[in-house]
Parts: sequence; C-alpha cells; structure tokens
Amino acid sequence: MAKDDIILTKQNYLSRAKIESCALTLAKVKGYNTKEYLVDFDYNESFDRLCWMFKFPISVDDLHGEFNVIEIDWENTDNIREYKCETTMIID
Repeated sequence: MAKDDIILTKQNYLSRAKIESCALTLAKVKGYNTKEYLVDFDYNESFDRLCWMFKFPISVDDLHGEFNVIEIDWENTDNIREYKCETTMIID
C-alpha cells in the first residue's frame, strides 16, 4: 500500500440521515416534490466515489417515470450532482 492510499472505514462515511437531510433540504429549495422519492446507492465513476441518488418524481405512470435527481457523495456533501432521468418498465 502506498503512503498516499486512503483506507476507508465506517468513520469516513456520513450517516444516511445526514445525506438524506442534505438531499431533502436541496430538493425543497429547488421546489421538487418531496412527499415521495426513490433512493439508490451506487458507485459513480466520474466522482470515483460511492454515492446516494435521491430521485424526486416529475411525472410517473405505470410504465414510465421522469425524475429530478440529486446525487450526493457518501463522504462529502460538497460533491453533489443534479440531473434528470427517465425510467421505463419493460414487460415481456
């Protein structure tokens, strides 16, 4: 291990409550619907970080949804991305 390598431990990560509070505060400022929302957790290659994605519905029906997304780095709430995404359910 190189001397500059960072060892990640539980102490490096922010609590889920703090991440959620940050996302909801920003969503309310943006005027997003915060009554119902989806939460995903995934690796973001561009940040090279684990991130929480909060998806606030713009419009949703049985097979399609459009969402405002707030993506927050699990280690640092200064790393935030905002974008829109769409989902479609495929029924075979």
